[in-house]
Amino acid sequence: EQMTSNEQAAPSTAMVDRRKKRRRERDKRLVDMACFLRPKPIEGVAMKAEAVSSSIPPKISSSLSKNTALVAPTGAKRKRVEMLAPCDGDMAKGGLEMAEGLSQKLLEQGYKPVIKYMSKDRKSWILHCPGWEKLPKDKFQVLWDSHPPDFNEIMMHGRRVKIPRWQQAYGQSYSFSGTTAIANPNPPKIVEGLMERLNNLITCFSYRMALVNWYAPEHYLGPHHDDMKQLRTGSPIVSIS
Repeated sequence: EQMTSNEQAAPSTAMVDRRKKRRRERDKRLVDMACFLRPKPIEGVAMKAEAVSSSIPPKISSSLSKNTALVAPTGAKRKRVEMLAPCDGDMAKGGLEMAEGLSQKLLEQGYKPVIKYMSKDRKSWILHCPGWEKLPKDKFQVLWDSHPPDFNEIMMHGRRVKIPRWQQAYGQSYSFSGTTAIANPNPPKIVEGLMERLNNLITCFSYRMALVNWYAPEHYLGPHHDDMKQLRTGSPIVSIS
């Protein structure tokens, strides 16, 4: 017979000690990579969107109904060719169709995505997919070691302060809180690979930039509101932690 909660055997002292030891030894560092679509380049800031990866499809054609894309193939000589870029039917509409389409694709790949709708019309949603990218310890260390040496500064309550984490933009620059994160045209190989994988998953859009944050245990991200002018309306924001 199954024991009730009151009858559950208490864990042994040795088991508790092992759990505490695992918690102490657990790596508490975090790297978060946010990918989103910019409506247009920032004036006065040089962009090198093509430098992210020659294998990532460039900007999807504005006419999604034609399902065409301009692709820059790998190799020394880069040329633009037109090819089919299927957007999985109704996913091009965004909103509910995008969420359900992505969920179905991930289910077919063996993942267990969960959708949480944030509005009654289901146009606003969060899709959580645990284990989409499991980075081995050695590769995580390589990614960790690629963080900038200094903290960026932002404007807060009329004065410049350093943000409590390392941060770097790749592919395209991003402005927020009175400052601009100038893009590095040479992303780490791991970031480059994740962007390529992301663009293979969400073919309706072409992600050309990533804003990466590195968090040591004492670092944090405070409550904030994103600058919506920096984002393309209706496009998904992807966060890979």
